Amino acid sequence: MPITNSRRIVTWTAVALAAVAIAAVPLLMTAGNAAAHQPDGLRMSLAEVSEPPCPYGHDAGCANAPLPLTAVNPYRSADPHALLPDAGAGPGPAAQAASIAYLRRQHSAPPTGDGLAAPGDEPGAPGSGVNYAITPEIAGLPWAKDGQTASEKATLGWLGLLQEYNPGLASALTGMPFLQDHTPGDRQAIATLALVSYLSTDDANAIVNAPSFADGGGVDNSEAKIIAVMGIPYVSGNTALIALLTEYGTLEEQSAAGQYGNPLHFAIVRLAVSRQNSELMQTATSATRHAETLMGQALPTGFVGILVANGPGAAGANNGVSIQVDAGFDGTSYSARARQRTVAHEIGHYWWGIGHEDWLAEGAAEYIGAYSVRSRFGDNDVSTSNWPCPYYRTIEHLRADAPQYGSAGSLCNYSLGEKLFLSLDRGMTTSAFNAAFRSLYRLVSTYEQDGVDQGLSLMRAFCPGCSGSLRDLGNIGNTLARRYGEKVFTDRRPANGAVPGLGRAQSVALVDYSIANRQYGVAQVPASSPDQRRWVRVNFSGVSNPPAKVTVIVQQYHEDREPYAIWRQESTVYSRDGRTWFNAYLGSPYRRAAGHHWVYIYNESRQKIAAVEYQVLP
Repeated sequence: MPITNSRRIVTWTAVALAAVAIAAVPLLMTAGNAAAHQPDGLRMSLAEVSEPPCPYGHDAGCANAPLPLTAVNPYRSADPHALLPDAGAGPGPAAQAASIAYLRRQHSAPPTGDGLAAPGDEPGAPGSGVNYAITPEIAGLPWAKDGQTASEKATLGWLGLLQEYNPGLASALTGMPFLQDHTPGDRQAIATLALVSYLSTDDANAIVNAPSFADGGGVDNSEAKIIAVMGIPYVSGNTALIALLTEYGTLEEQSAAGQYGNPLHFAIVRLAVSRQNSELMQTATSATRHAETLMGQALPTGFVGILVANGPGAAGANNGVSIQVDAGFDGTSYSARARQRTVAHEIGHYWWGIGHEDWLAEGAAEYIGAYSVRSRFGDNDVSTSNWPCPYYRTIEHLRADAPQYGSAGSLCNYSLGEKLFLSLDRGMTTSAFNAAFRSLYRLVSTYEQDGVDQGLSLMRAFCPGCSGSLRDLGNIGNTLARRYGEKVFTDRRPANGAVPGLGRAQSVALVDYSIANRQYGVAQVPASSPDQRRWVRVNFSGVSNPPAKVTVIVQQYHEDREPYAIWRQESTVYSRDGRTWFNAYLGSPYRRAAGHHWVYIYNESRQKIAAVEYQVLP
């Protein structure tokens, strides 16, 4: 059955793809683009930054000198719009207009009737403000004649939308077996056909008219569940898979009760004999229970359709209608923990997804994945699954640059978001964290105003009583400031100090001990490296009579710790082919902590000569 994408999707408000990336592409931040990653919206002004600490560290006269501080104060203004990055530094309110407008249409009513809540982004759903004409054929369906459940009303809304895009198909479906009653998966099947019809009516018709679906008078209840999971591969361009699913798709089903007595129906679709003894079904049911427990409410859908098929560059995806996971989760390609984390992540996107900024949607879903792993395997702690982000220091830093979704930089939505929630979890009691996590969801899902920063909701949910004082935020306030904004001990002054006999530095690079000519902008240092000795090479030009040695002070910081390795050095000066340089030693070969490190080099007058950054990856 040939299926082609005849039109490219421009906007589809009912569907937002969210994928778990399984690999990161190295990308170095250069000196040229680093300045663009420094938004001012939540920053202190430079005039408010404290003086640098005593570079010697042990002199009695400056032992208590304040550390240089760049900090976020999310409580400075009562106006949430004032907390957005400046227009010149980042996306600003305009770039969020679409997602905020979507938020206004979201509906957070609890599940009723058959357990299926009707999200407000669906046509005809309560609070959506969108109602499509229901034809007599649609209104005459047996289950549509009497009082309808929320799920039945939503299905009628999707049928009305399909009528707008593809009236012939909508009419034909009313006579098919699967719509003579209303069973789990019907709503999702109609939603998928509406999406495909929006892109290409020919493709939607080809799916329904496939010989395997057309026998027996058209699509039946089992085949409807197979159609329900076709949306993700169709939009990603995997039309060959759509054709195979119509002919060879198999179904494994299980019904269960959710944590709150809500009925749930799971349907796993594969291109193989249904693996009734697979662990994927157990993973899906347990992940759903864990997610419901954490969120304190029933899953917003009563039907979880899971397509087992390889996706483009991702282990899993959720488009709001169904889930797709890598075929390797059916075998031994992934560990049980990886399968649990990924499936729970995608289950989490039924809450955290449409209308939420990427860092929030992915970070919250990653936390749900980590929570599910801890719950199922009895771990003592939630644990990270992502490498530290090598591109951005903080979430605000990430938001200001707004990397295109699917790029290497956008993977930091996962790692920075996950690290934020893991850090909060470790600093709070379980009950306090769970209450704040649920409060955050309520806050970001019910905003009425355009342009409200979702980061403000984060602060209000997790630290509503924090003081406005930068030096009295408390443990949770400091965690929020460090992870979302920036509260790290760094010296942001320009490196324009001069070295006697050499002048001002022209360039600087981190040098690997074992590979002397390997230099970096923001380095990526593997924590498994057997030798982690590093130098900072400071280069000069136009030096006619350089001194044999120079005295400098090296000071290092780690994102989670006090300054370390502060000492005075006497470094040898080298000259060759018109170039002059010296190396500042960064310490012993012992392994460094994972995360972001800053290195500052000062002259004896305490002027900053040079600065470099590096990221230790696990």
